[in-house]
Amino acid sequence: MLVRFAVKHKITTINIVRKQEQEDILKGLGAKNILNSGSPTFAEDLQKLITEFGTKIYFSAIGGGDVPKTVLKLLPDNSHAFQFGRLDFSTEGFTTEVPEDIKAKNHTIKFFAMPSWIPTLKPEELGISV
Repeated sequence: MLVRFAVKHKITTINIVRKQEQEDILKGLGAKNILNSGSPTFAEDLQKLITEFGTKIYFSAIGGGDVPKTVLKLLPDNSHAFQFGRLDFSTEGFTTEVPEDIKAKNHTIKFFAMPSWIPTLKPEELGISV
């Protein structure tokens, strides 16, 4: 839904996936700037895009694994992270302990209740045809 919203409103995003199938789905939705977190150059590629776009906001549906911490380390100081889901329960992610090197960057980390926000939108605002 977030990708459809961004495409509909011409918002530039950096999209992170874990599988080729997910990349194909996002491409089908019109997403660009898709990175696979399993790539050996993932952090380097992500840093390039963050710098190019001046990215300071991060939305995460994952919550666990190493990706949220990697993103938070690469974002510039005083950035904002919103976790709106928890698709990975295999690790604590950034939902509990925040590493010192990330704390030093003075990021804001918030939890966003996507299920209560989505119903307030009209289908066309989400880029959905009815």
